Amino acid sequence: PNCLRFFTVWNFMSLTAFFGLGTLLSCSAELIAAGAPSRVHHLGASVHLLLLELNLPLSVLVAAVVWLVIYPHDAALAKRTGDPTGIARDLSLTSLGMHGANVVFMVLEISLDAMRVRAEHLGLVVAWGMLYGLFNGLQVYWTGDDVYFFMDFTVKSTPFIAVGLTAILGVSYGVACGLSWLKWQLMGYAAARGAGGGRSRQESARVYLLAAAEEEEADAADGSAAGYRLWDGQIPGGVPAVRA
Repeated sequence: PNCLRFFTVWNFMSLTAFFGLGTLLSCSAELIAAGAPSRVHHLGASVHLLLLELNLPLSVLVAAVVWLVIYPHDAALAKRTGDPTGIARDLSLTSLGMHGANVVFMVLEISLDAMRVRAEHLGLVVAWGMLYGLFNGLQVYWTGDDVYFFMDFTVKSTPFIAVGLTAILGVSYGVACGLSWLKWQLMGYAAARGAGGGRSRQESARVYLLAAAEEEEADAADGSAAGYRLWDGQIPGGVPAVRA
């Protein structure tokens, strides 16, 4: 389909898959609370975590490119030619949803869920951007349509633009990792609230975080989704822990 030429559409489809899969996993968690999640559930959890790590930084990248690059370009073009078509397209409800609401939803998601974004997975996110770059280059070769003016391969500055976009993606991913780390620190203190045993809250939080880190290592060793906490009973108010 023609719409697949746009990077926004790639990421919006990925975003839809993320929330759809998350809904299915959340519903299944209630159904299997008394038993153990199957290999299919563990596979779904791994894909869901990967989609989170993919969509969070890419939603920021897409919004930044649209509002800091494409919108000013369309505004300047409208002023020069008197044609407001580009501006109207940028400010449409569809555009606001795909280049604004997506960031809001992903920030809310990382704030409310119990998943961790892992720094070592940055390469997977960069690979997704490189895959689109390859796709765009091939479709330009076959159709002559650049889609994005700043990805015109006949312009000498295009490689530098690609480096800049990669840098923005890296910074966005770093911020996501920072938010994830902060969330886990807060979760540790929440778990330690009212803890007994003669420990201070700080000590209880440290013990909780160390136990969570050890469980992640065990998950990684047995093929589970490290950093995924859909079935973790250690989370305050979470589903009782079940292990395959």
